[in-house]
Amino acid sequence: MPQLIEYNYILCREVVMKRQRGAALVVVLSLLTMSLMLGLSGMQSSILDERLAGNYKATTEAQMNAELGASEFMAWLKSEGWPTTSSEEESWDGHAALAAAGNRYEVIEPVIWGASSVEVRVQGLSGQQSRAFLDTVFARVPPDFIKANGAYTCYGTNCSVSTGSGQASSSINGRDHIVGEAGCSIKGSNTPEINTSGQDRAGLIIPDGIYSEGGKGDNIDGDPPVVSSESGYEELAYAEDLTISEAEAELDQFIDDLLSGGKVAMNPGQVSGLSNIAYAGVNETIEINSDSGGIIILEGGTLEFKQGNACFAGLVIARQGIDGSDSQVVVPPTIDGKGTSAIVGAVIGKSMEYTGNGTPSVYYSSMALDFFAGGSIGDSISITTWQND
Repeated sequence: MPQLIEYNYILCREVVMKRQRGAALVVVLSLLTMSLMLGLSGMQSSILDERLAGNYKATTEAQMNAELGASEFMAWLKSEGWPTTSSEEESWDGHAALAAAGNRYEVIEPVIWGASSVEVRVQGLSGQQSRAFLDTVFARVPPDFIKANGAYTCYGTNCSVSTGSGQASSSINGRDHIVGEAGCSIKGSNTPEINTSGQDRAGLIIPDGIYSEGGKGDNIDGDPPVVSSESGYEELAYAEDLTISEAEAELDQFIDDLLSGGKVAMNPGQVSGLSNIAYAGVNETIEINSDSGGIIILEGGTLEFKQGNACFAGLVIARQGIDGSDSQVVVPPTIDGKGTSAIVGAVIGKSMEYTGNGTPSVYYSSMALDFFAGGSIGDSISITTWQND
């Protein structure tokens, strides 16, 4: 009997131990399963985070590249100046910039040009899929510019104007005239077209000094044709209450600013092209041999039209110069017009001499002053729209 009891005890103990081992195995398997599930979940989460991070990075890079494209377009505007012709507008070809990793951005055509603004849409790229779009509008901010109240203005008692001896039409004309993208070209007795949307100015402003009309006479036109007194000048509505002494000071300051700006070509001799800022001092001459434009500064120097049918579009500004002698002689600036040559824009000076031989002309043109004179100085660029799409 005792042996039977001992046998049953041993048998029961083995059964319990087997059950305990089975339970432990179940627990271990459960823990392994849970660990595997947690591992897989962590891997999936890591992969998802990696994908999200990659997508965010690509989107961010695309956006940054769109901004890069817009910034480089703005830099091109600042470098080249605001386009004055359609060919200059087309010089921005809109091609994507190339980098080692491929295309970074693309300017979407067409770029929309206005008179004083340009609309640009840029696509930023990153990899094969990511795209970002940026819409921008850049505005042209013209430079501070001297105001021209007449086609030809001369301040001071030493002013003298003699129009061409063979003049049959307006030798000095303050009506606002049009110039083309390529500047001006006046041949024979032809005159530039009137700018019907512009504002006319006086023909000749000469409060002191003397003037004479050649040819048939009565060949100065404008609103009014001639201003020959200080009171008449101050009555001009578009003079904006500026006195003659204030206007002279403004002219001096404008010339000083140009000379200190680092863009003036000193002693250029002949002038060509449409964006000149040329200077002639005492005993120096600027020659116009072909159609050209920009700004000419005479400080006791001479402007001479060598070709009888050449035309200059822009601004001529002048004042007296002092020679290098011990006596420091004051030398007036002079303009020598001949043939059918023309200045389209404006002339503003102090104590200068204008002599016409043949049928030269001076035509006021706000377009010439804006595009060719102002364009030579260069515009500032402002951002009016910078918007992510």
